[in-house]
Amino acid sequence: MEYKDGLIKEWKHKGRKCVILWVRDHFCAYVETKLKDVDYSQEFGSYETSPESNIDAHGGLTFSGELKDLDDGVYYFGCDYAHAGDYCEGLWEKEGTYKWTLKEVEEETNKMCGSIISYEKTYQKYKEAFERFEKEVKGISQDNAEAKEEDK
Repeated sequence: MEYKDGLIKEWKHKGRKCVILWVRDHFCAYVETKLKDVDYSQEFGSYETSPESNIDAHGGLTFSGELKDLDDGVYYFGCDYAHAGDYCEGLWEKEGTYKWTLKEVEEETNKMCGSIISYEKTYQKYKEAFERFEKEVKGISQDNAEAKEEDK
């Protein structure tokens, strides 16, 4: 089936807006997130704790932000289906590449949605503790600097 650029499908899953767009030659999938202050590649402590490394998305997250042509004020995490091994019409259509169906992308988007919700819960749980930790570490550094000054 040939698609035109733009919105292919939108629905709600687990109370979150999910969107599939067709961009040039491949699908892109997006799920609403409550973490408006978090970039998909943000290191929160370390890479291992970032959304990019913990949210299950095809090829990894490649987007965070608003889809301005679609929804102002709704923040999304998203991924695309134009990775090595993915079939992309007119770009790479090699034998052995996988041509995703809309149904498969929808199923993968629902999985990504569940993963985003789990990540959000963990993020909120530890965000305040991490902020307290950073503040205490800065205090230790300041105390050490003041002690060095006193020793002079």
